[in-house]
Amino acid sequence: MLVNRIIAAEAPIHFDALSQRVVLCYRLTRPGTRSAQVVGQVVSEAASEGRCKLVGEFVWGANVDPNRDFIVPRGPTIKGEMRAPEHIPPEEWAAAAGLVIQQAIGLPREELLKQTAILLGFCRFTPKLRSWADAGVTILLKRGLAAERNGNVTVSS
Repeated sequence: MLVNRIIAAEAPIHFDALSQRVVLCYRLTRPGTRSAQVVGQVVSEAASEGRCKLVGEFVWGANVDPNRDFIVPRGPTIKGEMRAPEHIPPEEWAAAAGLVIQQAIGLPREELLKQTAILLGFCRFTPKLRSWADAGVTILLKRGLAAERNGNVTVSS
């Protein structure tokens, strides 16, 4: 099934991006309400059968636990195409931030946010990117994978 193949290749994937991929496979220009409903039904069925997981607006592979497994951050595609920041799951933002602080041993939070965005392929650090990167750092802190002291974020020991 087409949706299963897309999920296998691209998960975690934002539901809107998944709908867009399905629509493009049928040579339509953009998803409409009906096509999004159909994709939603197919994804819901797949999730109920254990073929994928729905977490918020993201579709994950069946064998991945986004709350426990390490997510490999993905930057631009080979063609240089970037995902919208809102199409990158918070868990992936967290994984990118984790890699940055491991390499740097620790950084001031604001610098960590900028470096996280750069790792994911963004050239300019905007307020929109800041909120997504900050959500990722917050996940690291809540999970105990990082600690923040005096404005610096470090790897938890």
